[in-house]
Amino acid sequence: MKTSSKKIGLLLTALLISFNSVAETKPLRLKLAVVEYATGSKEIIKGDYAHGLKKLEKAQPSKRAKFDIATGLCAAKVMTREFEKAKPFCNQAIDVYKGRTSSKYQYLTSIAYSNRGVVRFKLGDAIGATDDLKLAASIDENSIVMSNLDFLQTHLDAAVNQSLQVASE
Repeated sequence: MKTSSKKIGLLLTALLISFNSVAETKPLRLKLAVVEYATGSKEIIKGDYAHGLKKLEKAQPSKRAKFDIATGLCAAKVMTREFEKAKPFCNQAIDVYKGRTSSKYQYLTSIAYSNRGVVRFKLGDAIGATDDLKLAASIDENSIVMSNLDFLQTHLDAAVNQSLQVASE
């Protein structure tokens, strides 16, 4: 299923993380998503992660805001390179709408899986990252998820090719 964020009236903003590919010198990008007008998101989007984290950590989430806050904390922890600390927040974001069937909730759940896939990739868990991104794509083939899945596949293909070249020398 493919859903447009405009179609369901959600405002998500992608943060870009640059990584150098194993086989290339130009940076490739993974994307993390935050809910644009949620607590702390303005600061995270601007790159003021410490201030965004403070706001998020002080927030008393309503049931409705749990996804927004968990997603923001996941993204901010990634952007501050606190990958182990990011993972529980990514899991919380997944759990908020997991199993819901409306296109809005499927879109949000796919974004949460994509964010966790980025965390797993940064923790060196390529299999877990691949599983999360494939699951995210099976839930909703949005541009953030598909871009991250494409990045991961390109990165893994380059790593395999480089390993094969080294082994044949």
